[in-house]
Amino acid sequence: MTFLEMYSKEIISVLSPFGTFLLNRWFKAKAKLQVAPAHQFAFLVQEPLLDNQGRQVQPNQVIYTRSFLIRNAGRETATKLEVVFNWKPMYLNIWPIRKHTQGAEPDNRHVLVFDSLSPGELVRVEVLSLNHNLPALLTVRSAECIAKNIDVNILPVVKKPLLILIWTLIGTGFATCVYLALLLMQRFFSRRLG
Repeated sequence: MTFLEMYSKEIISVLSPFGTFLLNRWFKAKAKLQVAPAHQFAFLVQEPLLDNQGRQVQPNQVIYTRSFLIRNAGRETATKLEVVFNWKPMYLNIWPIRKHTQGAEPDNRHVLVFDSLSPGELVRVEVLSLNHNLPALLTVRSAECIAKNIDVNILPVVKKPLLILIWTLIGTGFATCVYLALLLMQRFFSRRLG
């Protein structure tokens, strides 16, 4: 008898708690914040900028806009969500409209605080500035985690019949692989034991 054959039960009984621990840690429901820059643009407005006396300061004006998507991609609610900007934006819009508080850090960083963000929920934060630069988004965090920056792309929508076909082929391929693996294991062990 080999070592594995002799002590297989003991080895499995020692390794199974570690496997259970790793699976619980990997599959545990947790908040997972994501932040993505959805839009950024500078509008050149052909209207002169005037001072208080009516004199022209600039021949045209620039309106800067930037939009961020904040999403909880996890399976647990993110609580005490903070969105921190480098300074207070001139104009701020949050969509969908939700209760939040605004404040400032001692170093004048501007902070938006949301009570919570449910799993799968998305919040859009938009800032706008007239003739001034926009503040940078410094961080998005909650009591559970720090948001991960992600890139977003525009993708075409795939028709439902094509999706059904693709998932059917994937499922068939997976089932075939499992069947072949079981068949090979059966032949391997039948030759060793027989």
